[in-house]
Amino acid sequence: MRLGRPDSRRRFFSLTGDDDRIVPAADTQAHAALIPQAKVVVIPECGHLPHEERPEAFMAAVSSFLSTLSNPVETACV
Repeated sequence: MRLGRPDSRRRFFSLTGDDDRIVPAADTQAHAALIPQAKVVVIPECGHLPHEERPEAFMAAVSSFLSTLSNPVETACV
């Protein structure tokens, strides 16, 4: 994925599994490191589909991130 210049007013959230063989967690973390205010969650014992493989952990991570926002509309999730 190629991004334009990151918008520092936006918060970014990436979630991946530690055993993702399609987009390795290290790639997700490296990508997020380029974006100001990015948040990355790596779910253990999980592959490419955390919402299906570990739904409780997925929802906990998403809910936790959303609870930190004052205006959820100004968030981009990737």
